[in-house]
Amino acid sequence: MEEQGKNRMKTLESEYLKELEKFFDFWHKIMDDFEEVKKLEIAKVIRSNEELSLEMREILEKTTGFKAPPNSEFL
Repeated sequence: MEEQGKNRMKTLESEYLKELEKFFDFWHKIMDDFEEVKKLEIAKVIRSNEELSLEMREILEKTTGFKAPPNSEFL
């Protein structure tokens, strides 16, 4: 009886550890996917901001006749 109880506990422990491993693998994959999407979105926002900045400079140049210097220190 004692031996059967020990074997059942070992089986239960191993199954529990397998379930924990599945759980952690699932969330690890979710977080990796989130990190990848985050990096892509940040790159997209930066690219969009650069495009909008160039567009704003063109509009300012057309409306005021002032062309912004290329060096940001002068701004």
